[in-house]
Amino acid sequence: MNCYRIDNILDLEGKKITLFGMARSNISAMRFLLKQGAIVEGRDIKKPDDSIVEEMKSSNVSLIYGDNWLNDISCDIALRTPGIRPDQLLPHIGNAYLSSEIELLCQLTKGHIICVTGSDGKTTTTTVISKMLEIYNEINHFLYILSRSGLHKQNQLSK
Repeated sequence: MNCYRIDNILDLEGKKITLFGMARSNISAMRFLLKQGAIVEGRDIKKPDDSIVEEMKSSNVSLIYGDNWLNDISCDIALRTPGIRPDQLLPHIGNAYLSSEIELLCQLTKGHIICVTGSDGKTTTTTVISKMLEIYNEINHFLYILSRSGLHKQNQLSK
């Protein structure tokens, strides 16, 4: 596995990026990557919802699902969802850089990142943090709630 760091969204243009897991989070990644000029492919063991399949078709994103979802992979960057373990993909992706949507968001975000996770209280906690940062003039435009996908809003993160 190669070491790779994406410091600029321009680094994504023309890159072949395979998204593993086409449920919720990688849909946002797909939209973001297409806007950056990446060549995007989606793979999943299960067929995604029809609305996702339709969006992928209309965006010229190829989709591979079913028993052969891990066959014949050729990409520069592989992004996985949290539900897919890295060891499931490593034998199949060759020299591609393995990452996730959250890691990509963190690499492209300038400034500090506060992550709030857990099963209860994320909205309340992020609201309190947001108010505290506003008081101290530390928040710029956007507070990202980790339970939702924020990669497509990455250009709003600037401090």
